[in-house]
Amino acid sequence: MSDRRLPRLIVHVPIRFSGDRTGSGTITNISPGGCRVEQTDTPVPVEAHCNLAAELDLSSEESPFIVGATVRWAKGNVFGLEFVFYTRHDQGRLHQALARLSSNHPPGNL
Repeated sequence: MSDRRLPRLIVHVPIRFSGDRTGSGTITNISPGGCRVEQTDTPVPVEAHCNLAAELDLSSEESPFIVGATVRWAKGNVFGLEFVFYTRHDQGRLHQALARLSSNHPPGNL
């Protein structure tokens, strides 16, 4: 049984991040509240409680945007981010991008 508050979309989109750790990876599922990331290029592994600026590239039609994020869990090269939005505009952009993605990707709980 899942205790997720928001449904997640299964995706395969790039992410870059900086802050307590710097690197890049692939978002494998996403919701309005956060995402699951598989690290692909991170010199030092991401750990729980790291604070990051995450650059999300969710649409080929719009430029990437940056949101604040906190690592809630980490295991090996995979970690979960909780989004902390800098602006309402960025939060709105994420919701719009997720609405577009949801028409092309199945929901999933990973």
